[in-house]
This record gives sequence, C-alpha cells and structure tokens, in this order.
Amino acid sequence: MAITQPLWNSISKALLVSAFLISGCVSAQGTNPTPVSTPVPGLVRMAYSPSWAPDGQRIAFLFRSRKDNSQEVHDILYTCLLDGSDLLKVKELKPARFKTVSWDASGENFLLSTEDTEEIYLLDKNGENLHKVSDGDNPSWHPSESRFVFTYDNNCEANDRVGGVQCNRQIRLYDVATSVTTSLPITLEREVYAPAWSNDGLKLQWLSTMTPQSKELNQRILEYHTFNLASQTQQTVPMNQTDLTFADAEWSKDRSLMVFNYLSNIYMYFFSLSKSFPITPGTDPSLSSDNTRVLYTNRLGENRADIALFDRRENTISTVISHRSLPLE
Repeated sequence: MAITQPLWNSISKALLVSAFLISGCVSAQGTNPTPVSTPVPGLVRMAYSPSWAPDGQRIAFLFRSRKDNSQEVHDILYTCLLDGSDLLKVKELKPARFKTVSWDASGENFLLSTEDTEEIYLLDKNGENLHKVSDGDNPSWHPSESRFVFTYDNNCEANDRVGGVQCNRQIRLYDVATSVTTSLPITLEREVYAPAWSNDGLKLQWLSTMTPQSKELNQRILEYHTFNLASQTQQTVPMNQTDLTFADAEWSKDRSLMVFNYLSNIYMYFFSLSKSFPITPGTDPSLSSDNTRVLYTNRLGENRADIALFDRRENTISTVISHRSLPLE
C-alpha cells in the first residue's frame, strides 16, 4: 500500500497532538478531559471501557462507583449519544467485576468480559438476561452474525513458572444461537493479541510476538496470523521488531491500522508502515468505523476516570462523559 500524502498528514497531526498532550505544554483544541483531581480516600467514580454502537451514534460504557467509607462496589452499564446526552442506565452488573463491553452488529446484544476471573457474559440490549456463556477473555464479535471469537488461557504463565498444570492456550469460537463452543485446531505458544474476524467473516486474525534465541525481550518480532475457517489452515507472517505489548488492541474495519494501549498511552499502528504512533494518554481505545475518531478511558487517578474522544480530523480531544455527572449508587 502506497504512503499517501493524506496518510502522512494524519500521522503528523497525531504525533503533534501526542507530543503536546504528553509534554503538558499545549492542549488540543476543543473541550479537554478534566485535569487530574485529588483522590478522595475510599471514593470510586470511574467511567471506562467505551464502545461504539453499530450505527456510530451511541456509545456503551461501564461505570464503577463506591461511596466513601463503603465496601460495596457497583458496576453499571450505560449508553448515551456521542455528545453525552440521552444517558440510559442499562443494567447493574453482578456478581463479577467487569472490564469490557461491546455491541454486536445487530445492536441487540452486549458482550462483556470480567476483570480477574476471565469470564464472558451476554446481555440483551434492554438489560435483561445477563448470563455467563464461557470462560475466556478478549471477545470480539463477528462482523454480521451472532458469533464471537475469544481466547482461553488456563493461567498459562503462572502454572508454567511453578511447574504446574500444562499450558492450555486456545482461540475459541462461540455461536450464540446454538450455545456451541469450538476450539481452533492450532497450538498457541505465545500470548495472543486482538483476535478478530476478517471483514468477510471467513478468517480469523490475531497478533503475537516471538523472541529469537539469544535475543533480549525488547527485540521481539511481531507476527501476524491468519486462520482460514474453511480450509482449517494457518498463515503466519513475521513483521517488524517491537518492544510493545498490544493491550486492549482493536482493528480498524479495513484492517489498515490498529489502536491499542501500551503503558497507559494509546497508540495507532499502521500496517502499511509497520510503525506505531502515540496518540494520547489513556486506555481502552475503541476506533470508529471510518477510522477518524477514538473513544477511550481518560484515567485521572487511581479511582477516577472519564470517557473521552480523540478526533483525528480536527486534532481535538473532548470529554464525552465525566465521572462527576454519573450518580453514585
């Protein structure tokens, strides 16, 4: 893919905004996320893990709250319009602590994953029928059907360190209509990043890193994997050397780029350039369908977070939802 002038302009603008934000010298235009506030002991107010609705007009996000001097923590799923209006409480989430939410292509179902227990739940759009469907992590919806791909890992790293249970790392598929789980017939020796479907729904894609013998960790090679569901064959393409880990990674719909979190900063990785560029401090990035905007969690401290939006077209950052605007349960 040729490197076009608009692409270079987009990259340059992103780098400029990133430099400004990280240095703290200059702010992006628009309404900036709320500055870091002084923590109040015991009080938790975190809006986090934003996700785009299929129509691109609404967002879903999680809100975690705890009153001062209280032991009870509440996780709640909300939706709202992109400007923060029309706020709707969908469901208080129990019994687990939840970390991600995403809409299916029809807008009828939410997919949620938990924080420490690595479980996956389904929820109707009206807040009914919350139920666990599988153990696993990193779920990703099919582009047009009620199926999703996810990873399963029986605590490989911990067990490997102590010589315990044999590592069992898998990529699995789950069909919502039949409740059937299928494991791909492949061996995974390394951590999987961003398992997802191809646009036509016929292949699965993911990233991993490998370290050549006698090389240091910061000389890992990024690998791009494709699995053809019809032929049951896998293709692996080594890419470039990297010292990054692709946490919270999400592909663009055209597969030209990826957004991810590394050390609480959001990056864009351009596959045509084999390079990543820092965008803004934050976590949980979610990319719009046209690749122009990134929703993310703007963390203001250990127990504070807002939902913010980075717009590549205007180099602006705005707060969509402030944690202060949400009620404590």
